[in-house]
Amino acid sequence: MKFSNTLLLVSLSSSLFFFSCTAIVFNHHPNLARNLFEKKVSKSEKRVLKHPHDSAAQLEACKNLTMYGHVFVLRKSEIMEIEDFAQSREFRLEANRLFRNAYKYGLESLELQHPGFQESFHKDSGVELGKVTIEEVDHLYWTAAALGSLISTAKGDPYAIADLPKVGLLIDRAIELDESYDKGSLHEFMISFVLSRPDAPSDAIEIAKDHFDRTVVLSGGNRASAFVTYAESISTLEQNRLEFLSMLDRALKVDVNADPNLKLSNIVAKERAAWLKERVDDLFF
Repeated sequence: MKFSNTLLLVSLSSSLFFFSCTAIVFNHHPNLARNLFEKKVSKSEKRVLKHPHDSAAQLEACKNLTMYGHVFVLRKSEIMEIEDFAQSREFRLEANRLFRNAYKYGLESLELQHPGFQESFHKDSGVELGKVTIEEVDHLYWTAAALGSLISTAKGDPYAIADLPKVGLLIDRAIELDESYDKGSLHEFMISFVLSRPDAPSDAIEIAKDHFDRTVVLSGGNRASAFVTYAESISTLEQNRLEFLSMLDRALKVDVNADPNLKLSNIVAKERAAWLKERVDDLFF
């Protein structure tokens, strides 16, 4: 099972000023942007140590580690996979470590809001999950993002893969509470996830396409990562080369300034779209 790397990228619903600045820096000075993110990750983990019973602090750490792992570590792993497999593996292992810690923080953020959540969740029980409110959708999304990322970098670890249904529990509850969250993030997540789940229905591709359509509507077509996720998840599965290239072109045409809340996500997604176009011959037979 493999998630699209853009699938879980960035929600910019908070700390907007920081991420708007980082978007500019990322586009022109990626090393400086990495340093900024490293400091933010370190700061958020120190805050957790100082305030271990602060649910917001746990959530912030979950977000920051997940974003950092994707944007700066997992991307490097993928880019280097062909040229230097050993180095690529080291980056993947580092990303896996970050996602494991992020997932721990995400679970703890929910535990602090709902005592007993972790025990119930590990038993695949929906009792405590059903108590999560619309104000806590952020906790559900980022915990699912961290867990999905952890599984996707585990490379066949049966213990990690066994937790895949838990990702669905978190996202299904989040959609039930607020399907419009972060302009389609939940539906974009489902484009790839519905195809990867072991109990995928026979019409999984059509369901994934419905989630894509909903993402486009909720984002006003301004979420470049949705087109990249479709290309990687659906077009490659159906071996539809023309559709794959068309989706990547749609991603590349998205104006990164059209929605400030999606700016960093769009910069990263467009970079990935360009990279995927260069690899098209490796993905289609």
